Amino acid sequence: TADDKMIRPSIDLRKIRSVKSLSRGRKRRRSLPRAFEIFTDDDVSYVLKATDRTKAEEWFQCLQIAVAQAQRERQAIAL
Repeated sequence: TADDKMIRPSIDLRKIRSVKSLSRGRKRRRSLPRAFEIFTDDDVSYVLKATDRTKAEEWFQCLQIAVAQAQRERQAIAL
């Protein structure tokens, strides 16, 4: 099936640098209302697309919270 052929990498939350919604239109890029992009410290980016807009918003919010928590933990360790 198509699902079996999809690549499903695991992403270490501690390595996520930022998460950006692709739902906002740009002049150069089409708007993707159900998608968002994850940027990592390894200079790798992932585009994830949810089944619907609600799921995309949930994922986006959860990832932003997780990234903020991981960054706070890194800062606490650095002190």
